[in-house]
Amino acid sequence: CVCVCVCAGAYVDNEVGAATGTGDGDIMMRFLPAFQAVNYMRQGLSPTLACEKALVPIALKFPSFKGGLVCMSKNGEHGAASHGWLFHYAFQDFEIV
Repeated sequence: CVCVCVCAGAYVDNEVGAATGTGDGDIMMRFLPAFQAVNYMRQGLSPTLACEKALVPIALKFPSFKGGLVCMSKNGEHGAASHGWLFHYAFQDFEIV
């Protein structure tokens, strides 16, 4: 089960994984970074690298943009990236009790 919190856009492909973003949503929605990040994971990038790469076009066009992405592969590998602010996320592994 892949669960994401919908903020500035989310995208899920059960064959690949999921991504969700937060921040300057009006800017992020123009670039569809969650969709892009999932496609980068489809190409073999790790969730962290997929998030980083998906934010690059936004940062180039809007240098003062603030936003973050969180990705999770269908296998549970997760990662995140941000631009313009310090961004933290939490992950809970239900197998560790």
